[in-house]
Amino acid sequence: MEGEVLSNKYKDTFFRAYFSDKTRLLSLCNALTGEDGTDPEEIEINTIEETFFSKLKNDISCMYRGRLLILIEQQSTLNPNMPFRFFVYLGKLIEKIFGNELHKMLHGTTRINFPKVEFYVLYNGMKKAPESEIMDLVNDESLNEESYLQLRAKFFNINSPNNRELMKKSLPLDDYCVMVERVKNNLKVGMDVKSAFYEAYKFCMTNRTWMNDFLKVHEWELMEMISTEYDEELALSLAREEGQIEGRREGRREGQIEGRLEGKLEMIKKMLEKNLPIETIAELSDWSEEDILKIH
Repeated sequence: MEGEVLSNKYKDTFFRAYFSDKTRLLSLCNALTGEDGTDPEEIEINTIEETFFSKLKNDISCMYRGRLLILIEQQSTLNPNMPFRFFVYLGKLIEKIFGNELHKMLHGTTRINFPKVEFYVLYNGMKKAPESEIMDLVNDESLNEESYLQLRAKFFNINSPNNRELMKKSLPLDDYCVMVERVKNNLKVGMDVKSAFYEAYKFCMTNRTWMNDFLKVHEWELMEMISTEYDEELALSLAREEGQIEGRREGRREGQIEGRLEGKLEMIKKMLEKNLPIETIAELSDWSEEDILKIH
């Protein structure tokens, strides 16, 4: 991975690009699953890639030791429907993993030895969240005992100081969290996105070994990813505008709201152009996903 150039054909996320390296991903998988592998070649990455015809892609998925299928999603917004998203991803992964053999397997008489599957959500957003929890596809207690279909994802809040034991087990994950947290904190104190990234970049180049190795190769490509993923300036602008509207006199209120709505619409369009997830845009703008999709 380190000798390659990250693909610009479709926008990757920082998380996805960083953990597409087998050595870093092995460390993360060991920390999450309790496995103890040391050979990166025991990892077979099978992440769903975005295509022109389908916008569906997951963050990271891999087969580990030929018997454990692991799906990992990094989230900057809280999404209670992650188990359902994993359910959809799993169907696509089955098609990808078994390929042309799938039809024979579905209609054959030989028992399929399906791998164990584990699902993980790593959250590093701005809102308060539990340190860890189990997310259920079937979330109705009256149905849980009777349902023959259940999917459970393990949720980990990776914002400091949460889950320090997990960070100790995976130093690449710890470095990732430090980088992201510095960018977010810099944005909070008023830095623009490029300055926020550059300060975090300089810090990690000096103090974080795993991130240093990644940044040496992918500095400029990562700058583009950071600009897309962590453009909280849009969110802060929205918050400031809404606060200012409340302080205006009633006689000017109607015209000001109309102007702000136009401004918010333009911001939403910009976020759509940057390919931010619909649920993220909805959270930042307080617009429904349905209304945003109409714009889209």
